[in-house]
Amino acid sequence: MITTEAELKELVDRAIKAPCVALDTEFFWERTFYPILGVVQVGFSETDCHLIDAMALPTLPHFGKLLTQKNTAKILHDALQDLSILSRITNVTPCNIFDTRRAAGFSKMESTLSLANLLMKIMNVEIPKTETRSNWLKRPLTTSQIAYALNDVRFLPELREILIENAAELGNQGYLAEEMQQFNEDEYYSEPQPEAVFKRIKSGRLRGKSKNALLELVRWREGVARTRNIPRGHVLHDSFLISLAEQMPTNLNAISNIQGLPRSTAAHYSPKILEAIAKGLEAKEPLRSSPAERPSAEIKRQVVTRSAAIRNAATNAGIDPLLVATKATVTELVIAEQATNDLFADHTTPLTKIPNLQKGWRKKFI
Repeated sequence: MITTEAELKELVDRAIKAPCVALDTEFFWERTFYPILGVVQVGFSETDCHLIDAMALPTLPHFGKLLTQKNTAKILHDALQDLSILSRITNVTPCNIFDTRRAAGFSKMESTLSLANLLMKIMNVEIPKTETRSNWLKRPLTTSQIAYALNDVRFLPELREILIENAAELGNQGYLAEEMQQFNEDEYYSEPQPEAVFKRIKSGRLRGKSKNALLELVRWREGVARTRNIPRGHVLHDSFLISLAEQMPTNLNAISNIQGLPRSTAAHYSPKILEAIAKGLEAKEPLRSSPAERPSAEIKRQVVTRSAAIRNAATNAGIDPLLVATKATVTELVIAEQATNDLFADHTTPLTKIPNLQKGWRKKFI
């Protein structure tokens, strides 16, 4: 267990000289906006693994040097969440990442397999998952916790080699390598914008400028949650945001009449709630659903046809179809193609952003 800065520096100095190293994190995330990191696992091989005590070393000194080392592959399973936590703490953008979960999708397997299922399927190794909901902030760690944490990295270096070999046999090594490059991008680790949170809220019943009001309420709640480091729902649940946007109260009494809304919440946040709603009402035009949110019958028909073709091609190539395209990305592609055709027809329709399926290896594959 690494508990001092000197020990961590020694471990990092060794890791940056290695061709690859496995990483994982264990954290606690129930009453805060940001996860609280408890343990970082580092594995060189099945018998050479280490735990970093993030409670003793909360800023992970020197660890950013490993994350940014271009010559050392960092191996993780389902990498994005772990990397987002490590990137935020170390304030660096990781590079040279290998995600075993996605890599499985280039080897005739699902790209959504858990590590336990993937290890059993490929290496016939069984790892227990008994400590998933452990308190990783409590010290000392139990023997069971330590074993669990080490198992999450000890087999990853060998698993990586097998997955690369399997993908190469299928002719998918180029696609695999390019897929891993996306983890080098800054945008992968930036905090989600309020607009992205807004899009995830089901607000189909809202009309007119109610959607504008909802967007402003989401922006306000996001700021409070991040500043106070509390979950969004502890500020105000989505259902109350929708009710507020739908009814658009203009004073404290009207806010208090929202069914189920806690009085303490209404009293504490009412000025800011009213301010957000007013800002939504001041918008020049009501927010409208995008074509992707309400596709026409013709677009839906094309999406079904294109999805089937992509699914068949991916299966034949030994690639998980969901890794190539989802219904949402196919819809985005069809709409963009229609917009391009309209542009050449009347020279007035603006082009949309470049869809995911018109970039990189997916464009080549399709």
